Amino acid sequence: VLATVNIPSSAATHADEETSLHLVTLTGPGTAGTVLPEQVLATWMRTAQEQVLASVGAGEPVYRCTTALSGVAVELTDAQADLLAADPRVALVEKDRMLHLAGTATSAGVPASAAASTGGGAGTVIGFVDSGISPEGAVFAATPALGSAPTAFRGECRTGPDWSEEACTPKVVGAQWFVDGFGADRVRDVASLSARDDVGHGTAVASVAAGNDGLTARGRGQRLGRFAGIAPDARIAMYKACWTAPDPDDDGCAASDVVSAIDRATADRVDVLNVSVAADSAPDPAEDTVQRALLGAAEADVVVVAAAGNGRGEVGYAAPWVTTVGAVTSEVRRGLVERRGAPVLRGVMVSDKPVGPARLVLGSAAASPGSARKDARLCVPGSLDAAQVGGRVVVCTRGGVSRTDKSRAVQLADGVGMVLVNEVTGSLDPDLHSVPTVHVDAREGDELGRWLARHPRGRVTLTPRGTQSTPARVAGWSRVGDPQLGVVTPDLLGTGAGVLAAGRADASSDARWQLVSGTSVAAAEVSGLAAVIRSRRPWSATLVRSALA
Repeated sequence: VLATVNIPSSAATHADEETSLHLVTLTGPGTAGTVLPEQVLATWMRTAQEQVLASVGAGEPVYRCTTALSGVAVELTDAQADLLAADPRVALVEKDRMLHLAGTATSAGVPASAAASTGGGAGTVIGFVDSGISPEGAVFAATPALGSAPTAFRGECRTGPDWSEEACTPKVVGAQWFVDGFGADRVRDVASLSARDDVGHGTAVASVAAGNDGLTARGRGQRLGRFAGIAPDARIAMYKACWTAPDPDDDGCAASDVVSAIDRATADRVDVLNVSVAADSAPDPAEDTVQRALLGAAEADVVVVAAAGNGRGEVGYAAPWVTTVGAVTSEVRRGLVERRGAPVLRGVMVSDKPVGPARLVLGSAAASPGSARKDARLCVPGSLDAAQVGGRVVVCTRGGVSRTDKSRAVQLADGVGMVLVNEVTGSLDPDLHSVPTVHVDAREGDELGRWLARHPRGRVTLTPRGTQSTPARVAGWSRVGDPQLGVVTPDLLGTGAGVLAAGRADASSDARWQLVSGTSVAAAEVSGLAAVIRSRRPWSATLVRSALA
């Protein structure tokens, strides 16, 4: 029986009233949380949604959800939102908000575990709520190890620009995208309105969890090692909900798109759901539509795994039905900056090619004509003068642009190497650079600057020292839980620094492989392990999560 509520006539929508997108969740579970016939219940939910919206004069929803939860994404005025929040049929009204990828794939060093997989995951499907996937290449090719197609999975391959039906294969079995919350008119011109990856994040995450094994990776002129995903025999379903905008500061994942992606993945019956998006803070699960949707996925016997998030802030999903994953560091590729008659400076270096002895120059002292000194100090592309940089090692300060863009700037100016210096104490990231690079902390950078002031024609040698194992430590950029919440988070820790992953297939040949860091990488490893367990044991999602812990 559907309840009715009398709404004052003043609640009618006026054409000139400003509206914004809201997420409206009705009371009760979605079809995933009940034993009633699914189709009958879904029809009942849609009727209930129509009645609730009609009671305040709301228009047609942008999205409808009936599986993970019963809810809609709809344009509302503030007055309509307030009325619905007071409606006993409504559990939550939340204004749509922007989430972000838990950690943009950035290059880092290669761990020994990169090729440690021995197979697993056959018969399972891992769903990814992320930035899309670039499915071409050997990493996502169909192999005999996949086994028979999963009978429970009901997903489909949605075609679109840059994505034909042939883009889905026996390995990549599902492709969906959700952009109506973010706004198709707000995406960057080069972004693909399809499941294709625009930034490489989703491709990296999917490959770490379920990329094929036994592959040799090469990039930047060097062998990066053997590659294997954690569950190489698992299948992949991508639910693209994160988009790029003309201004990178506006990139993100609308909560409405994320909730709809979770609802679709739940309806498709994925075995594991990997969520690599996070908010800047940790909302109360009762007041967060995304976490309510993840609860519905868990009720549908899906193993839900989420990245804890990078940077400052609390873990994004402090809910007992989500396995949250933080990141640890363990192996580091070391490098030295050697100076004649002075102590060596120690840092991090991926390249196996030594450089020097070569003259050392500060980027700030080698600005190209028309470039600002501050840009040259940061080695912004185009800011360095080849006449002053050619054949030299350049000191570049961290910040402003990506770390790998700095080494590219040095390369374009004919420099032979780079010393990347932290301006303040921070992480040392052994990136895959365009020229051999040693990344040093602020103290070593200050010492190098003082030495160069005393020896303006000084020469340095950049020397790789190989991979060194260190005790596993929680990465300084991995979010940690709040002890006041009453829920211990993150639940697990995974290797989040120095993980070999696939890059976008439409990128340059040197970018077909990338070396990635972030809690999203650590979460992908746990998702792969969950798929391996589900392929070998007829266990419920709850038992799998318990086994992971």
